[in-house]
Amino acid sequence: MKRALAFLGILSGIGTAQADPADRVILAAMRVGEMKNYSWTASVMDDARSYTIEGKTQKGGYTWARLPMVASLAQRLGRDADTDVEAIFKGASDSVIRTDQGWRRPRELPKHLREWHDHYVILPVTRSHRPLWGVEDGNLEDPWETTPILVAPPPRYAEDEERRPYSNAQYGISHPHEELAVIVSSYTALNISGDCATGTLTDLGAQLLLVREGQDHISPLCAAGMFKLYLKNGMVVRYQLRLEGILLVERKKVHVHQASNTTISNVGVTQFSVPDEARHRLEQ
Repeated sequence: MKRALAFLGILSGIGTAQADPADRVILAAMRVGEMKNYSWTASVMDDARSYTIEGKTQKGGYTWARLPMVASLAQRLGRDADTDVEAIFKGASDSVIRTDQGWRRPRELPKHLREWHDHYVILPVTRSHRPLWGVEDGNLEDPWETTPILVAPPPRYAEDEERRPYSNAQYGISHPHEELAVIVSSYTALNISGDCATGTLTDLGAQLLLVREGQDHISPLCAAGMFKLYLKNGMVVRYQLRLEGILLVERKKVHVHQASNTTISNVGVTQFSVPDEARHRLEQ
């Protein structure tokens, strides 16, 4: 089943909640997608790196984003590669990035022979000592605790396999309203206390959150996840995710962990301009 069809299937189940408290959480998550615009910031920690994603989006329009640099882009940018990249998206994967030569589609970037590598391993990694999950709450567990959330065992690897941590950073947009739609339509448990909801995700839901659209070199094999949603004035304003899974990355199995903390802001008042050059290239 294609990822796009799976995602549409999940969205179709949003209106099936039965309990009133669950209805309130689902409607609060759906309300984000109804807003004409909003901004967000996501702090992400995976097995190899910590990074921040910033975004501004217009309903049915463009999205501006600042994303972490990934190897596939850095190989083409060469010496111009920085630690992050500024991009404008039309949809989830159609995009242009800012370069020293102007706005360019990724496929328009020159190809460089010199290799530029993300740090990654094909082995289970050690626990991080930089807590992110629940860092503002004080009563939530560290996402890197020793207790796994993935039911399936991690894959076995050769003794001589290079032991470098893998970063699950990907070039592509995963809008908060889309992630929230996946969360509230694919949970297996939901606990609500006041304006806070916590729960666990199905395998399919966690897979969709681990791998974004347009990642042709990455295929999720299995995944699990936990979430926490914060509600205010009938809308989700912040959410946390803890994800774990096994991915097939260029024919190699990788056991990944990822924790994120996303804050939604400037709802209805977010503004940004799309340069004429960027707009022209996106419309070609």
